[in-house]
Amino acid sequence: MNQQEINCTLEAAKTLNFNRAAENLYLSQPTLSHHIKNLETELGFQIFNRNGRSISLTDAGKQFCQGLREIDADLKRLIEQCQNFSNSYQESIRISLFTRSAIKKLPQAMQIFSHQASAVYVEPVFDQSVNRLDHFLAGQSDILLVRNQEIKNMRQLVAYPLYETVVKLVVKRNDPLAKLTTVTPADLSGRTLLVGGGSSRELRALQDEVTRNQDIKTLISHDHATTLTRIAAGQAVCLSPDLYQDDDPHFAWLNFQPTIRMPYYLVVKKGASQRVIDFIQILRRLYQPET
Repeated sequence: MNQQEINCTLEAAKTLNFNRAAENLYLSQPTLSHHIKNLETELGFQIFNRNGRSISLTDAGKQFCQGLREIDADLKRLIEQCQNFSNSYQESIRISLFTRSAIKKLPQAMQIFSHQASAVYVEPVFDQSVNRLDHFLAGQSDILLVRNQEIKNMRQLVAYPLYETVVKLVVKRNDPLAKLTTVTPADLSGRTLLVGGGSSRELRALQDEVTRNQDIKTLISHDHATTLTRIAAGQAVCLSPDLYQDDDPHFAWLNFQPTIRMPYYLVVKKGASQRVIDFIQILRRLYQPET
């Protein structure tokens, strides 16, 4: 399987038209068909059903193209990373986090570290999957940002405290609640609260407490982006750790009582390199000047 065969197959799967796929790739239609046929022969199964001028994906083809698309994207990303690395660097440090705002001072830390270790390439890895810890353990990153509960009883890991995130109430900027200095559960009476979406144990407990004792409706939201969209639409409000707070002017992040704090840690495997530890200490000093 070569890159040309991959490109032809994925483009045909997207357009479901050999002629259009060939035009998009600046190839002749016979050339594109030849590449796809070669790949099907190599694989031992048909990717496309051909019925005159129309084509469709076979069941095997659907599954294959879905996986191939992910592999192709990963391969291109890997090539770009290695090109960056080989051009200027001798060593790399990969730090895994689930959203850019989770470590707002990361760019500052990278800049400081570049003056101390100019040959070391620091690469943020944004992983929002439920398998973040497994990916880290498999060696896909050197540093992992986690809550303490995620790594309890894992003796092969070393955890460095970074900061505590505070749960706040997120509302639309023009919501009447935005005028309050601090919001309490009683202030949410008659409102709709977004819940779910992979909330931590502490946050779920707070959501349950608030909705149990007040006249508050709930609406399940499966991820933070959906939550913000519903808030912007005026459908609901939500309780969220302030590590997600960014500079979006459409939302107000309000203090909420009772106050819930959740510690976050930078985690490495035992035996991590001194360069990795040095970078962690820079981050910790930025968040904890007394460190």
